[in-house]
Amino acid sequence: MASKKCQTIVVGAGLAGLAAANTFDREGIVYKVIEASNRSGGKVLSDRPNSDFVFELGPQFVNKDMTEMAHLIEASGMEMKETDVPENAISISSMNQEIDKLTDFDTRLEDWDGQVDECLSALYDRFFDDEVFKKIISSNHAELLNINPEHVSARALKGINARYKSEMSDLSHQSSRPLNQAIGYLEKNIAGNIFYKDPVQQVLETKEGYTIITSTGEYEATSVIMAVPPTVSPNLKEQCIKKH
Repeated sequence: MASKKCQTIVVGAGLAGLAAANTFDREGIVYKVIEASNRSGGKVLSDRPNSDFVFELGPQFVNKDMTEMAHLIEASGMEMKETDVPENAISISSMNQEIDKLTDFDTRLEDWDGQVDECLSALYDRFFDDEVFKKIISSNHAELLNINPEHVSARALKGINARYKSEMSDLSHQSSRPLNQAIGYLEKNIAGNIFYKDPVQQVLETKEGYTIITSTGEYEATSVIMAVPPTVSPNLKEQCIKKH
């Protein structure tokens, strides 16, 4: 089977992949989006068990410092609504001695040179001796990132912290309608360029660019956007993923 040639291949049709594809579409770049599952959205999944309410199975809360997400919500015809917290709700936010060390970790991560990347959990062992605290911070990061810290790049988290310095609560706002509406908005102009149920198996570097091998065939591209979670990337047998 002959390889399909394309200027850019986006691997993954989650929020990041769809946003990248929309940018390429506006700029006239020839692209394809390859998605392993049967739908777009990645971790964003709104479920309606009945007609009375919607349950977000993935991300739900945002704040106004998440400027790109806030823009997407508004562009897709929704509004940012303050989270309605009942008067009798209980919020556990007091900082004890153990939890105070979370801030200590952020400070140490900021000072870490990151010249040699390693998994996030390896930094716990380097920075702290207390096994109980290692479990606390691992649980905290797993909840925030929705990924096991053993599979998270410490350098990537350092970069995220540098770009997103909000001191607002991440729970302050929600979208006025199901977040699937934002996914539909991103899909609208690029639906014909998304290929579902076609998991990527290998990404190989070539003299001309890259060869992307999927379950159904091969693509040749000058550039590749890996818009997949860190838990997925290591499973792609490759020669070049480490560069991305």
